[in-house]
Amino acid sequence: MYSANKTFIRKFRPSVLISLAGALFSMTAGNVQAGAYLFADENNLDIIAHPSGYTGSASEVTVKVCINPSSANAGAMETPVRNVIATYNALQPTTGNLLFGADNNIPGSAYDFESVTLHEMGHCLGLAHPNAASESGLSGGNTNYTKATRGSDGVFNLDPGNDGVIGSGDDVRGDDENLHWFRISNNNPFTIADVVDATTYARDLLQLPAGDSFAANADRSVGALLGATDTEAVMQQGTFNDEAQRTLNHDDVATLRYAMSGVDESDSMTGDNYNIRLVYQGITSTDCDISLQFDNNKTGFAQCTVGGDFVATDHAVITTANIYFNDTANWFFNDVYTGPLFDDVQNVYPNKYWAYDFIQTLGASGITSGCGNNNYCPEDPVTRAEMAVFLERGINGSAYAPPAASGTVFADVPQSYWAADWVEQLASDGITGGCDASNYCPDSNVTRAQMAIFLLRSEHGSSYAPPAASGTQFADVPVSYWAASWIEQLVAENITSGCGGGNYCPDNNVTRAEMAVFLVRTFNL
Repeated sequence: MYSANKTFIRKFRPSVLISLAGALFSMTAGNVQAGAYLFADENNLDIIAHPSGYTGSASEVTVKVCINPSSANAGAMETPVRNVIATYNALQPTTGNLLFGADNNIPGSAYDFESVTLHEMGHCLGLAHPNAASESGLSGGNTNYTKATRGSDGVFNLDPGNDGVIGSGDDVRGDDENLHWFRISNNNPFTIADVVDATTYARDLLQLPAGDSFAANADRSVGALLGATDTEAVMQQGTFNDEAQRTLNHDDVATLRYAMSGVDESDSMTGDNYNIRLVYQGITSTDCDISLQFDNNKTGFAQCTVGGDFVATDHAVITTANIYFNDTANWFFNDVYTGPLFDDVQNVYPNKYWAYDFIQTLGASGITSGCGNNNYCPEDPVTRAEMAVFLERGINGSAYAPPAASGTVFADVPQSYWAADWVEQLASDGITGGCDASNYCPDSNVTRAQMAIFLLRSEHGSSYAPPAASGTQFADVPVSYWAASWIEQLVAENITSGCGGGNYCPDNNVTRAEMAVFLVRTFNL
């Protein structure tokens, strides 16, 4: 947890401009009452905000993100901005997303630019603070009550209830009007429903579960109460120095996904649902939906400024968005990239490539740099030459370089062949004897049966012999199959579970995606 020497900074509330009833109104610091979504206030309780580009009917909304080339720190901003884009594209809810001290890479007195950008980017996509925040006019811990408007009595009613925790589900709020969309089944912002729409989330307190009196928000103190230690919604206002918050909470993801259910607020595919894809345009001022820059005249710390218009009743769309930072703060710019390593292996909700995590791990380990042009070519088959490189690096590490080849081990692998060194080392290690008496067949594809032998010999040594097969593991691998014992041992070591449908597909070629899974599991990468 954060210690007494931490300095708390309230991230500035977003500045909002929206067209209401045909006229433009500026919501300034004194009168903005944003809820779980920007533009919601006491007169517009049910407004849902959508990112730039949504028209009321779209399957994918692309949001282009730029760094202003005239900004200070433009180069240093690139890696954290790209990480933030990857985080929003993945829409992966997490717990334990607050990291302090030795658990992060931030100097003790610095504020993490990536964490703050993750928060401000959420505003620029339509999200507001789930807590009352500074725009409520409240101060201190009272700002952590759940977002609401004053009721007919004209004041906020603030009572933390029997548990004494501000922002939890037993708060007593009198006639305050809730603005936070909660999960109907449990009012727990540290969980998320499989389907996120008006059947599972609501703003109306009458839909709270029995025993709850107000919508809970994902403040860290509420997280501790509900068993989610060191967890908080990214959109909760406020940050500390030496604090990393680089992943989304369940409430952040649920709020975005609710908007993605479209103007009918139904997850059923009725033509108005959409997915969000953020794209990094680079350091440019051209073709940008969200622009980031340092400008001390715009903010004292960090702020997103947006404009918007209605796309349907109770549904607004962002039309302009800018994120500003003040360079007098002691910023830390994370230089460790955590987004997709390859252009053809992406993680964009809900279409995460099935082997994404394994390919990311393989790339990060240095065992592969892909197939060229920043691609991995996951569906391409693996050749026996490529396999030699993969296996030797798996055995010896990514920095390994084999001895120079002699060109005399295999007739079809001359000294000039691009992978000759690796092929001959694989033979020297006793992992292969070639494809016949004198050849290696370097350009032939590797089958799943052959790969079982290569992997287990690489892991256990050239003399390894697996236990006898039972012939009951896979329908297409009887006990009489030539590599049955190797295949069943691969299953026993949790390296594979087959190709689906109770089969192993032993004679199918191994794809580069499958190879990534095999290597990561075999060598515990």
